[in-house]
Amino acid sequence: MKTPLRQRAASASDRGTVRILHVVRTLNAGGLEVGLVNLVRGLRGGGFQQAVCCLEEKGELASQLPEDVPVWSCRSAKPSRWKRHELKAASIIREYRPQVVHARNYGAWIDAAFA
Repeated sequence: MKTPLRQRAASASDRGTVRILHVVRTLNAGGLEVGLVNLVRGLRGGGFQQAVCCLEEKGELASQLPEDVPVWSCRSAKPSRWKRHELKAASIIREYRPQVVHARNYGAWIDAAFA
């Protein structure tokens, strides 16, 4: 049974770990995305709890992340002409309560800052 997100965030801060939320558009194959996967792997075991928020779909590289790193997609289940991924990202940020939000490039940081 999975531990609720808020409870995991609270227990991580009690242990002195730093919660990082990486924000990217997608985890489709590309240099930025491969770099993020390598970064997440490299920070494992260093006192960090990490998660990834994809503003669009997860993409094929999501499966290459460690199993203990949650990956969320902000893509709405209902198609709409209004993209509401910033609202979904804001919800994820509130629930995960990261200490660091790492927006990977200009395509993500504007929406991450808004969220």
